Amino acid sequence: MVDALAANRTAIAAWLEQAGHKVTQAATGAQALSAVRTLQPDLILLDIDLPDIDGFTVCERIKGDPATEAIPVVHLTATAVEATDRTQGLDRGADAYLTGPIEPEVLLATVHAVLRYARARQEERRLALTLQEALLPDALPEVPGVDLAARYVPATAHTEVGGDFYEVLPLGDRLLVAIGDVMGHSPHAAVVMGEIRHALRAYAFEGHPVGHVLGHINRLLIHFHPAEMATVSLLSLDPVTGDVRAANAGHLPPLLVAGGQADYVPLPGPLLGGDLRRPEDTTMWIPPGGTLVLVTDGLVERRGESLEAGLERLRELSAHVDDDLEAYCDRILSALMPLDHEDDVALVVLRRGSP
Repeated sequence: MVDALAANRTAIAAWLEQAGHKVTQAATGAQALSAVRTLQPDLILLDIDLPDIDGFTVCERIKGDPATEAIPVVHLTATAVEATDRTQGLDRGADAYLTGPIEPEVLLATVHAVLRYARARQEERRLALTLQEALLPDALPEVPGVDLAARYVPATAHTEVGGDFYEVLPLGDRLLVAIGDVMGHSPHAAVVMGEIRHALRAYAFEGHPVGHVLGHINRLLIHFHPAEMATVSLLSLDPVTGDVRAANAGHLPPLLVAGGQADYVPLPGPLLGGDLRRPEDTTMWIPPGGTLVLVTDGLVERRGESLEAGLERLRELSAHVDDDLEAYCDRILSALMPLDHEDDVALVVLRRGSP
């Protein structure tokens, strides 16, 4: 409860506590922002006229922070009562706008309705995450001559589920490795991700070259999900020779670490979802002891920063490969992924064995 007047805070807190709610009070915008960040409340009642920062700005800051953006905010004011005030409050992020004087029953009914909606959104995200995790590999295969490690990290708890995925699949004497990202954040993105992953496995199992696999998936996506787009990087590795055939659909290039150097391997190709000509497959070679690092953009993109800067940071950090690839993945994630990351992240690392 945020209000500059102690009498208002006391009265409203009493109504809420009688209804079974626990209330923390703040008298200024700065106090409110600090408490919200620390306590992560279920809901914020926020006055407009505060002595330091107006309530519109406080709400905007709460909604602009990935760690707090999903917390519902209800403006409660006896002064900013014009239609323009209400419009500004809702446009700048508030979930509801109440003007005083207000009856306790109306306030409590609004609080309960907003909380009910917020909890429904949380449950929707929980179910979407469960679906997404069920569509990812249960475990990495054991492949002679290749060390493997992978991670999938969902976005912060207050961000919608995304469509990042990876696949590592032995096929005969070769190893299929894929990483991709369905654009957007929603349960539907997770569903499309699952369809792409299963189609990828089916076409690869039939023996299609990697470029043809992406071509078939592209046609499926255009036909069944014409509004969706996705990026995929697909590689077929011979573990014995280190030879790789690769095809790309708009995804970030793989990073090859070998001989003390870390360099990106250019892989051309348009993203999935458009009727565009696809280039021929690319061939590359992983030398003995060489390591290939595949990531999705959530690991390297930052607001206000170029993608190239994020890729360079990853390249520098990945140049030294730990003996333990699990530790290598953990080190990369802890260094590059902020606690309040707004996008999900997939990471696949494979190392060819030394002779």
